[in-house]
Amino acid sequence: TGIGVAKTPTINTNTEIIDIYSYAGGSASKTFRVQGQFINSEITLVSDNEVFTLSPESIPAESFENSSYVVVTMTYSPTEPGEHKGTITIMSEGAENKTINVNGVSTINTVAPHALNANDTTGTSFVANWEPCLFATSYSLRVKALASVDKLLTETFAKCDKESSTNIASYLKNYCDNEGWTGAYVYQAVGGLRLGATSYNGMLQTPALDLSGSEGKVSVKFSARAYDTDVECPLVVSCGVKADTLTMLNAVDGDYIVVLDCPAEAGQKIRFATIVKKKRVVITNVEIYGGDLLGDNSSDDAIVIDSIDGTSYLVDGLMPLTTYIYDVKALYGSEFSNWSNMIEVTTLSGGSTPIYGDVNGDGYVTSADVTAIYDVLLGTNNTFESTADVNGDGFVTSADVTAVYDILLGN
Repeated sequence: TGIGVAKTPTINTNTEIIDIYSYAGGSASKTFRVQGQFINSEITLVSDNEVFTLSPESIPAESFENSSYVVVTMTYSPTEPGEHKGTITIMSEGAENKTINVNGVSTINTVAPHALNANDTTGTSFVANWEPCLFATSYSLRVKALASVDKLLTETFAKCDKESSTNIASYLKNYCDNEGWTGAYVYQAVGGLRLGATSYNGMLQTPALDLSGSEGKVSVKFSARAYDTDVECPLVVSCGVKADTLTMLNAVDGDYIVVLDCPAEAGQKIRFATIVKKKRVVITNVEIYGGDLLGDNSSDDAIVIDSIDGTSYLVDGLMPLTTYIYDVKALYGSEFSNWSNMIEVTTLSGGSTPIYGDVNGDGYVTSADVTAIYDVLLGTNNTFESTADVNGDGFVTSADVTAVYDILLGN
């Protein structure tokens, strides 16, 4: 009888070098294949740099009985910008170790901030707020009074009350306040219309507008958000050949104003379009104005405050009963982000005393102020923490909710 010869276990991979890129504070992944022959014990995978993680970290020997390879995912999660290097070692008893060299490059994502609602509004001032940006060194705030121009269209999409995967582009008249909307790959979302799908870009177009009195400018004021878990979703807003591109950062509604050059003629239409598949956008409100709602943001009547360290700023010296808009940009070292979404705020009538019970500082006492208190109580949004203590007892409690209800009920 012959004597069997033991076969040597071997490990191979389909690559020896992985190059990968990610923003600092984010993550990116790549896969590679581990191949095994005559493996008789578990394979272990080890990374010598914590910014590179592996899944799975071990592979049972039986995995190679019915398949020649196993796919492993390596995730790069840098917390700081720079270059990162590491080595992945793959080992099993009796087999020669296999190594993969990893080169990671991380840069700062110069993303625009997300502007939040103002608070502490008086007749001459308000506090502007925004979310912090990772690695931002300072912020610039821009404030401007809105010009008085004719409103041509208001669309709330109030009939949209649920999520749906049905393309309703041919039935938009059933979901819009105004007739004449058209589109492609449009879907119902809560409070608005979703543009785009996994495999298709979406488009939404207004009814025909009479811009003959616009002096060649049209202002598009709208609210929008990224859909679901999509992030950094570009949206093109256009009138004829003139267009502007904005980015919806996440699934939080933001207000935007775009001013476009346009033919001063009747029959013009405004188009909203997504341009990247799987980067879907939900539009929740649209207002169209015949003229320049912003005026010239570079003119002397625009207030620009640079080198702000925090995420709020008291804007004072304003006119009573005047509607202002503000937006923010972040400075990353020597590079600025784009301007953020815009927030609209109206100063109160004369004086500097806020309205009792007006928690969110919009100049009115409504159910929205109750919601603002609950947000503080639940810790979901502390923007209005400084005004949520309505009864002045030094604490934010359900008693403050009761105080606002008493105002609403006239008690």
